[in-house]
Amino acid sequence: MISHIENSPYGYTYELTNGYETFLLYDDSSYELFSLVKVKGTLKPFDENTIPNGFNEINYYLTKGIKYKIVNPNIELKMHGLKLDLNHILIRLIMDEPILELNELSHLFGLNSITLMLIILLIKKILYYFDIDERKKLVWIIVILTSFYSVGKSFIVLYVLIENIILYVDDKNHLKLSYLDKQSLILIILILINPYIIFKDHYNLIFLYTFLFYFVDIDNKIFSYILSILIFIPFQIKFSYELNIFLLLMPLFKNISKYSFISILLLTLLFGSINLLTLYENFLNKMIDYLMNYNFILRVKRMSTEKMILYEGLLFVGTYYLKDKKLYLIFSYFILLFTFLIVRPISNRVYFLDVKQGDGAVIFKNHEVIVVDAYNKVDEFLKLEGIKTIDHLILTHNDLDHTGDYETILKDFKVKNLYLSGYLNYQINFKNTHYLTHETLFEIKNLELTFLGPLRDLKDKNENSIFFKIKVNDLTYLFTGDLGIDAEKLYVDTYQDLLKADVLKVGHHGSITSSSQIFLDKVKPSIAIISVKLNNKFNFPLTEVLDRFNIRGIKVYQTSKDGTILFKKKEIINFPP
Repeated sequence: MISHIENSPYGYTYELTNGYETFLLYDDSSYELFSLVKVKGTLKPFDENTIPNGFNEINYYLTKGIKYKIVNPNIELKMHGLKLDLNHILIRLIMDEPILELNELSHLFGLNSITLMLIILLIKKILYYFDIDERKKLVWIIVILTSFYSVGKSFIVLYVLIENIILYVDDKNHLKLSYLDKQSLILIILILINPYIIFKDHYNLIFLYTFLFYFVDIDNKIFSYILSILIFIPFQIKFSYELNIFLLLMPLFKNISKYSFISILLLTLLFGSINLLTLYENFLNKMIDYLMNYNFILRVKRMSTEKMILYEGLLFVGTYYLKDKKLYLIFSYFILLFTFLIVRPISNRVYFLDVKQGDGAVIFKNHEVIVVDAYNKVDEFLKLEGIKTIDHLILTHNDLDHTGDYETILKDFKVKNLYLSGYLNYQINFKNTHYLTHETLFEIKNLELTFLGPLRDLKDKNENSIFFKIKVNDLTYLFTGDLGIDAEKLYVDTYQDLLKADVLKVGHHGSITSSSQIFLDKVKPSIAIISVKLNNKFNFPLTEVLDRFNIRGIKVYQTSKDGTILFKKKEIINFPP
């Protein structure tokens, strides 16, 4: 049975249940909610995260109780379900989708706790006029919330549903449960329903606010306001990779959501006046655009789960013991806590990122950032690391599997220098571009980076790749782009023993067209890095090429098997799938 549907420009995402397990399925065909379908396909686990601190697809879907996705599906419809307009405001609200598109503030204008509480108050008000007692009101609310949850699978609906069931049981049996008892029961029931819910940020955020404010019991509104922001800081960094002044405006927009949004939403639902909601959205967007002119953004590295726990724990301890102290002492503690756990320099290191069938590497040296090729998820990694400025962006040649992310990078980051092969047409217009040819090769001395090629136009985009070496933490790295055998021979004849390097970034993903024996004998690497996708259509890296490395005792790392590979001082760390 189809238990949940999400619409996207690329098709539909379905959650299917057989009564005891739930599966994910992507398909272009449109099916109705609660339709009965027979599906034949292959069960595939979700991909492991191979980018440090990146999106964990496995944990995300485990919070929804989903362990597998169905690939290559053959779907047979057995019985139609409910025909719902997924774009209707009420359906979008129940599905826990934002009603207004306001970038980072969109979540405030959907089915959040404030909206849901006001809906429940409205239901109670209507039931009041039918002279229904409080216990029966709870029953009605439980029935309505159950129908909401069965359609939308919203976490906040489930939370409030369990809360109202506990209220009903408490009232009926005269248990006289305290606030802490009720919240603890909700916590336990949610974990019993799905133990993996502890990975859900929404879950953790709700209980952090609930329990911290309960135990600390703050009377000072300013202190309470500041504490709300401090609790949310690690989550905002996790969601958007940055801190900005909008964090301070969150309570303001919550109040807007509480009053004006609910009123306009009700008018829209009653009279179908979509234009009213559109005008409201346009007004808020103009307000946000105006405020953005005065915004301050600090891009910081995302905290690991362990550091998030430590941060919130120290925040709780500090708040508990400092709540009666002077405000400057409290601020001093929070600033030290923030600095210790979030703000820190990045040491010299080299990352070969798992970008699947393409290339992407990031080098940190002497407080400068060097990006070598940018196919896929390179921009995401840089944001995770808190990077705002790229000192040197090197696109070794113009194939898509080396340049896929370049537009996003040039838009989202301050790029000081862009390096392109002077013998290729990239169709990139950037003011501070260095076109490298045999006449313009140079050395960046403070980085110990030397551009060695291209030396001449070899009439082939792979052969005309940028070719350079760099020394980081006493290891010399040689980057080859998609260099072919002809260019390799040219560089061997030109540079001879100057090609010696400890780590070779293997040319053309392990193709037979690169890594010639004469080239390997001159470079003499101890480690070779091959950036490649598992089970790719080219069958890279080829066995013959791997044999050339094995015969010479060269240790080979493949991003397809080893994930992202990090060289930190002389330590090698990988993030395997």
